[in-house]
Amino acid sequence: LSFETSEISGVKSKLTSLASSQQGLIENWSQESNNAGELWSISATLRVPADKLEATIEQVSKFGKLLSSNVSNNDVTTQVLDIDARVSALQTSVERLQKLMADAKSTADLLAAETALAQRQAELDSLLQQQKYLKDAVSMSTLYVSAFAEGRGPIAAPTSFVDGIQQGWKALVAFFAGSIVAIGIATPWLLIAVPVGAIVFVVIRRIAVRRRNAR
Repeated sequence: LSFETSEISGVKSKLTSLASSQQGLIENWSQESNNAGELWSISATLRVPADKLEATIEQVSKFGKLLSSNVSNNDVTTQVLDIDARVSALQTSVERLQKLMADAKSTADLLAAETALAQRQAELDSLLQQQKYLKDAVSMSTLYVSAFAEGRGPIAAPTSFVDGIQQGWKALVAFFAGSIVAIGIATPWLLIAVPVGAIVFVVIRRIAVRRRNAR
């Protein structure tokens, strides 16, 4: 969701208060200023309970002039059920291997059970992390918000004659700096091309003279 506002400086506090009121949080935050040091863009990632997403979107839409809005759904129910089943099976396997270790009659049996247990435990830990992520995805929704200052952009427009001269001078300096770099890049090639071109010119000229004399 993106919007434009004349009160860009107050957006952060508004989003923070809104996320808190919806039992959510601001997961990520960033802002940008233009070349004049003016704040012109704010981006935030909000995490709110899934059942409060629509209300949150409605509130954010009131912060300014709505520019764009897009909502997408990702059903992870099947993945959650699959992960739950795999976690349950691995937990049973881990418990069985722990019992085998306790009842091991020889060092070989103990080592084999320990190796198998370490492998199963690693798989279980990985699945538990995936399970946690998916359950969070089911219970919480993500809202990406971008706010832009009304009448501002990444390059500030000149507000006076002096500002215009300064920006024009900077543009001129940048142009000449780029030209100097281009000349620097081309110089090594010119050092090779000029002598070669001169030699080719002399050879062609001599051939032409000989042809004229032969006639």
